[in-house]
Amino acid sequence: MTLTASSHGPVIRVEDTDMGVYCQASRIRESDDGIEAELLIEADLQIDGEKHRVKLNHSRVNLLNDGQKQRLQIRLQEVVTSSDSITGTEKFSWASTVPNLCSKIAEQYRVGIPAVSFSERREISRRSWLIRDFILKGVPNILWAEGGSCKSYLSLLSSCLIARGMTASGLHASMGNVLYLDWEEDEELFYTRMIAVQRGLKIADPYTIPNMMYKKLTGSLAGQVEDLISLIDKNNINFCVIDSVGAALGGNGIEAQPVEELFDAMGILGVTSLLIDHARKGGDDMYGSIYKGNRARQVRKLKKVQVHGSDLTEIMIQHDKGNDTNLKEPMSFLVKFDNKVELNEGEYFEYANSVVFEPVALDSANSELQSEYSVPQIVRNQLARTPTASLTSLAKLASEIKGSQVSESDITESIARMQDINITGEMVSKSVEKEIKRFRIKPSTNE
Repeated sequence: MTLTASSHGPVIRVEDTDMGVYCQASRIRESDDGIEAELLIEADLQIDGEKHRVKLNHSRVNLLNDGQKQRLQIRLQEVVTSSDSITGTEKFSWASTVPNLCSKIAEQYRVGIPAVSFSERREISRRSWLIRDFILKGVPNILWAEGGSCKSYLSLLSSCLIARGMTASGLHASMGNVLYLDWEEDEELFYTRMIAVQRGLKIADPYTIPNMMYKKLTGSLAGQVEDLISLIDKNNINFCVIDSVGAALGGNGIEAQPVEELFDAMGILGVTSLLIDHARKGGDDMYGSIYKGNRARQVRKLKKVQVHGSDLTEIMIQHDKGNDTNLKEPMSFLVKFDNKVELNEGEYFEYANSVVFEPVALDSANSELQSEYSVPQIVRNQLARTPTASLTSLAKLASEIKGSQVSESDITESIARMQDINITGEMVSKSVEKEIKRFRIKPSTNE
């Protein structure tokens, strides 16, 4: 008998395809008493002359406890005998198979992630964008804001664009399979919002969407990672929304440990993710542990301006952190809600019939949102309108936008390391030549 073992995140699979024996071990935990695992054991059985894959047993077993292994062996033999013999199996014995299965699982569990050698040349892996300049592939992307800032609508817009591989609202998405994990609302509200977003995108049939799944969750994500891996593998999911982080942590966003467990779980799931999080009271920072920002590879802050009683909301997305990428320019949108009110059997219903995200040029953004711009962003915006500007005029403009004094020396210091900006005496200009050089890839000298 030849058993092979493989790991799929925290799930270990052991099988012998020749004999038709398959075992999946999940929720593996090691303690002083041994290694406990939840085992799902299946086998190819000959029943009435035909081969069938049959689930034989699903139980929790201590892999190092001889008594528990023997009880599992007896139970499996009873099930197989009552059905019919295992494929080709006069020499097959559960008495030897069960200990071998348990040993193989324990060995694979303790090996962990194997070390990698770079003694030979290999293909270079480069980061790419699932939504250009917004959602980076293969890493956790955090979007945080105060409550009621259109975070969920923006994450749903992103999901719809990815599920369809669309370009719309100034966002360019690659196609992918989406899983929306929701702790905040329910599937009925999600479906209503999805219809509204797709109407805003002018989708011909807004009532259905390909390549998207929804799952309502309670409790911590880390405690459900094995089930989610199975769902992700089965449906070839490559983009996942976590709405929202506080609930996915199990309600404890202050301490470091739950945050570490959440991001470890996201690493195990191995998909691009957008994690929706909330602002601390006052809106100046993310709520809870600083480890959220430390562990995320991309962090963006969303701020809104809304007039009470209006169906219009203006939002700006500021790029606060980027690993393996430079910081991107802010993005602004005017979000237009077409809200409906209906009376049905004495009850009033209000819902969003359509939601449109209309891109707003940075220099046209609301003044309150522009105050969030950094000094280099203000300089870039001004040089996009005029080829040159004086340090004096830039300092005056930045002071007006920021609502606080910005000096000429502040301008000089903030743009000194910007490769595409030149300072000549008192004048500042954009250098086309330097901007091109930033994106030029030198040919390899190792050919």
